[in-house]
Amino acid sequence: MCRRLRLFVDNISNNELGMTTLELGVAVVILLSAVIAVFLAIDPGSLLQKARDQRRLADLNLLYKALEEYGLKYEHFPASGTCESSVGSCDTSCPCSPLGKDWSHESELYQGLVGGGFLAGLPVDAVNNQNYFYIYKAKCGREACGDKQCCAYYLGLNLENDKQDFVWVYTP
Repeated sequence: MCRRLRLFVDNISNNELGMTTLELGVAVVILLSAVIAVFLAIDPGSLLQKARDQRRLADLNLLYKALEEYGLKYEHFPASGTCESSVGSCDTSCPCSPLGKDWSHESELYQGLVGGGFLAGLPVDAVNNQNYFYIYKAKCGREACGDKQCCAYYLGLNLENDKQDFVWVYTP
């Protein structure tokens, strides 16, 4: 029994049971190659784009529901300037220059939905730059709505996985 134990200890000390540095290096390279291949197959960039697009559609739905509740209560929708968006409000076409970081808190949209208790805050796009932002445009006036103030609206956004410019929701 003692002789077997001594042979076992001698073998371990002679590295007969261990791996050489070269074998260890080859094993690490193979393992890293497998990890990189799996990472590339998953395509995390595409997954992140899809997740942001799903959030955008959920935000659009949230705005839509809040606007419809507002419309039911007041029988019109909040008025808007030329550009009412998550990158700021201005009297020019969207996006405003310079870009803002949020909706204007002075706008009728913000005051109506947030101030009126329909939303805790207006959603902002995850990227929120000149390409990816939310836009609101009210359809107002005697010509468009008759006697009503603002009778319809557009909501718009841009999706990363969609090759079209903007996705629009329009309420007649």
